[in-house]
Amino acid sequence: MIIVDESISPEKLTKVLTYLKFDEHKLPEIIHIKNIYPGIPDEEIRKHILKTNSIFITSDRVIHNKILLDSKRSIYIDNDGKITKKKLKGINIPKKNINHGKTELQDSYETKKIDIRGMLIPSSVQQLKKLRTKRRRIRNYFEGLINIENIDVSLSKKDIQDKMLIGLKIRIISNNGIKSLDASEIYILENKINDEKIYPCYILIALIRLILNTKKTTIFYDSTEINGDFETNLKTEFSELLLSLKSNFDQINFHPVNKGKNIELLRNKLIQLTKKDAGNEIITGDIMMIKQRLFTDS
Repeated sequence: MIIVDESISPEKLTKVLTYLKFDEHKLPEIIHIKNIYPGIPDEEIRKHILKTNSIFITSDRVIHNKILLDSKRSIYIDNDGKITKKKLKGINIPKKNINHGKTELQDSYETKKIDIRGMLIPSSVQQLKKLRTKRRRIRNYFEGLINIENIDVSLSKKDIQDKMLIGLKIRIISNNGIKSLDASEIYILENKINDEKIYPCYILIALIRLILNTKKTTIFYDSTEINGDFETNLKTEFSELLLSLKSNFDQINFHPVNKGKNIELLRNKLIQLTKKDAGNEIITGDIMMIKQRLFTDS
């Protein structure tokens, strides 16, 4: 049996099958994880899917080494098409204090997708690829969303003439002894807008894109730059969008901060990005397009 990881494209699979010298007319059973067990964490693959006579095909270096440590077979292929069945050097496998109880194989491990999410996905192929990589990294780091307790988001901004640079730092905290993960830093260049509700809108969009909207979320905003007028009933440019996004979250809290390690690091990063070529670290704001997409027909 061949188990094909979600990271494997059809082209990579063809290369590995050629490498393994299988007769194309006598191939063993092939199971595609993304089709049969979408969203399954690596730990569940190792526990439930892999057998002693199966072959796992992956582009994930960590799970490749983990499977070999389990005395099972794994084939690794990188983006250049280089293939190996040996343990990869220099790969750190973090030790996690997880209490692994007995689990049963599920039909799907994906969180139920909400209707709004499809309209929030970035249109850029490059950004979409990065988003999928982030989601997979989070899921595998925590070995399933069930091990996530809450999300902390640090928020700040810096004005640049008629623009503003918005900075978001997402940290995920576990409920099962796993060290917290700095999951994503996002820097958005946006037109200067008076409505402060634009900031939580960007945060909630990012969390829905990462399928983290079912977790308790706390937003720590930089009170030296942002007044925090997020929950007023006054109708503003982004109030309808904020209400629509918030309806997909169980619990959101806002806390002003003017000092602390995380907010100070975020401020310093924003200053650095305005003083040098930021390369691809800064993305162009797309909230007006999202707003139009959501409410054009309403």
